[in-house]
Amino acid sequence: MTTLKYHEQFSHTTRSFDRITPIDDNLMAKINEIIEANKHEFKIIKLITDEEMIEQIYQVSDVPNQLDEGVPSYKKRKNSQLLAPLLIMLSSYTDSGWTLSDEQCSSYVVGKAYGQIGMAAVKAGYHTSFCICYDREAAREIIFKDDEANSYPLLANSVFMGIGKIAPGTVPQDDIRQDYVIPSFIKPHKSYINVIE
Repeated sequence: MTTLKYHEQFSHTTRSFDRITPIDDNLMAKINEIIEANKHEFKIIKLITDEEMIEQIYQVSDVPNQLDEGVPSYKKRKNSQLLAPLLIMLSSYTDSGWTLSDEQCSSYVVGKAYGQIGMAAVKAGYHTSFCICYDREAAREIIFKDDEANSYPLLANSVFMGIGKIAPGTVPQDDIRQDYVIPSFIKPHKSYINVIE
């Protein structure tokens, strides 16, 4: 597979994970290595593999209903991108007194780490997803419970990344819980992006 093919797979989210097959030790080591190299940038670092916790987070997710705006892919539903065997949440330090450029910088830090993790996952034969559609207050209670970090709010940059193998007999856009297929649109290759094959 070429670098461009890896990038194309990574840029299309997966909604049909095989929840039985765990992440192998080599990929987990690589993920931990990437996080360790950037950990000073993050307020929250959570790697969640507990099936019950993942199910609870899924239950507080809702993709908004966009049918009124003529976007049929946004039928109201739970967000199956969360149903991966590994959920990662990296949230950078931020403060209400920060400027927009500070917030953009914090999003860049998170995005860079997720990009590195995602490409490592795809190269290892896994699929990825990203989820921002969830009830942040309810998810915070689920994730942290009695943890001292429970007082830290899940802000806009608190994005879940899912990693796992694709469910047998499905394609990435299948919503395995609701028998629904999300249309996938071809993303044009930008002429200003240089891809090294």
